[in-house]
Amino acid sequence: MNRLLALALFVFIFVFLPANALALDSLDALLPTPYLLRSRADDLNIDAATQARIEQMYQAAEPKYHELKRKLEQFTEQLNAALVEDEYDTAKIQQRMKATLEAENELKLYQVRVRISLLSQVTADQRQGARNFASERLEESRWRGDVLSDGELDTLLPRPFWFRSRAEELRIDASTRERLEQTYQSLEPRYHELKDQLDPPTKGLLKVILADHLDEEAILRRFTALLEAETQLKLHQVRVRTTLLSHVSAQKRRAARELAKRKPESDWRKVLRDKVERIRRLSQQLSDNGESVADIEQQLSNIEETISEGQITEGGRRLEQLFRELEQRLESDQPEPVEPDLAERELPPPTLANVSYGKHRRNILDFWQAESDEPTPLAVYYHGGGFRVFDKGKITTKWPATVNALLDGKISVAAVNYRLIQHAPLPAAFHDSRRALQFLRNKATDWNIDASRVAAWGGSAGAQISMYLAFHDDMADPASSDPVERRSTRLTCVATRDGQTSRDYQWWVDHIPGYKEPHMDFHEMFGVTTREAFLRKMVDVSALSLVSRDDPPVYMNYEMTPTAPVPESTPSNPRATISFQGHHVVFGVKLKEQMDKLGVEAHLDYPGSESAYRSVEQFLIAKLTHKDPQLRPKREVTANSH
Repeated sequence: MNRLLALALFVFIFVFLPANALALDSLDALLPTPYLLRSRADDLNIDAATQARIEQMYQAAEPKYHELKRKLEQFTEQLNAALVEDEYDTAKIQQRMKATLEAENELKLYQVRVRISLLSQVTADQRQGARNFASERLEESRWRGDVLSDGELDTLLPRPFWFRSRAEELRIDASTRERLEQTYQSLEPRYHELKDQLDPPTKGLLKVILADHLDEEAILRRFTALLEAETQLKLHQVRVRTTLLSHVSAQKRRAARELAKRKPESDWRKVLRDKVERIRRLSQQLSDNGESVADIEQQLSNIEETISEGQITEGGRRLEQLFRELEQRLESDQPEPVEPDLAERELPPPTLANVSYGKHRRNILDFWQAESDEPTPLAVYYHGGGFRVFDKGKITTKWPATVNALLDGKISVAAVNYRLIQHAPLPAAFHDSRRALQFLRNKATDWNIDASRVAAWGGSAGAQISMYLAFHDDMADPASSDPVERRSTRLTCVATRDGQTSRDYQWWVDHIPGYKEPHMDFHEMFGVTTREAFLRKMVDVSALSLVSRDDPPVYMNYEMTPTAPVPESTPSNPRATISFQGHHVVFGVKLKEQMDKLGVEAHLDYPGSESAYRSVEQFLIAKLTHKDPQLRPKREVTANSH
């Protein structure tokens, strides 16, 4: 493997990833996934005979994968049930956690075995090219198993952090606090011992993979050792949590769960990086005011050295102290504080976090309540990610200015998670998003929402979901025994960025510049085996198939002009071409043409266009602050031409 790539991967894995294991998502850049080999075969110059052999091997391996995945889901659901029911039988929880981890490890080992088999069919140069493609998406990819994530587990078995730092808020008496602290101190050394034991097998695995010999026995032996060490660490963490939780009442356990949902504990690396970045911004402001800031950089250097030595808590405390000192210095320089720009303002924490709206663990949402004495409009955000990756957290990194503008405009906001295709094929994500919308409307009274003024927005996959809700007939079921399902799904308006208005890949070939063949497998996306079955499902989720003259206004934003040349992919940006084509403005052009013929309001915004609106927030605020008291009526779906 190229030495520079190997070094970059090593640095990423050991510096930026959590230290508890070599996660399979980071392993993607070392042993690229079968999907990448199959979808990028032409880019990797893999000949037709090898492509056919890889496809045949993949099809033979796939049934076993789904069998192991169903097994994992079964154990995960059993564990989830035990935790939700507050069964504080420590032995039972640990037993179920062990069974879940064993099933997850079995699935991971099988995936690694399949990857080695397929990668052995191509040349070393082609493997290196695949690693280049995979490393570009390293931070986007996620482990495709279905075990409880750390964040989900935190809200069921709250971390010791919550009982030690929030004891007063949870009304835990002094004697119980002391008992909790003693128990924690007695169990903590074993945690660090187990954590240290992860380092040797992780380095051993990296060494054998980076050698690029594809020695299946050696890789699997080292990966097994790593998984065993990680399992021991996770089981100890569960043991610590269940032991501590057994010292408090069921009521306090519930309170701790709510606290964990409302204020989820962030990864400490991100917390520290954010603090350092905020300090540097304040330092720059002081420098702009003519003050010397050399001492600040020296202090930061000393603190970072403290953190690198493992003194995380002390480093965090000193960062916070430095931040407060700089704030005070700035306040003395600026007696009249300036309102920060929307894009620079931090997003406030959600009023309610990780609220469940359905049965699956991905069926959760966050809610920001706008300050108002009157019921407020609601804007619902659906994240992008090709229905494969990402979650509602994208709202904090991609859309903070939009959320701040909406809240300032007295519009409440919700951000929704939905099942990805590794959990269930499409249209499951669309159906989850529909229920989330109905759930929010059902909460209108409790959450001070005006149910007659509701909008949706999102980018890419989130844009598809938003348009599906906007253009579909009302999916309320008045006869349902579930009050949520009786709620309307109609919207006041919808805003999108880089949205695909058709999921028919043949339509893409016919209309998208330079797009010659599908880059996605309709079997993988929709779980069907024939094009006829695919078209039946596709037509019910594509905007071009659903739009009719009684639909709400839409705002569409794209980054390129209709005549912009298609960029070529490069080693530094291997997805440049498909990313451009997959989010092309022609999707919006064709939808606007159809909506114009129907007399439905549509705004298309791209460089050089004459759109009446120039941002998602501008459009949503304009439409939602003019009350539309009557929801649009139920109608029949008709499949228009593509």
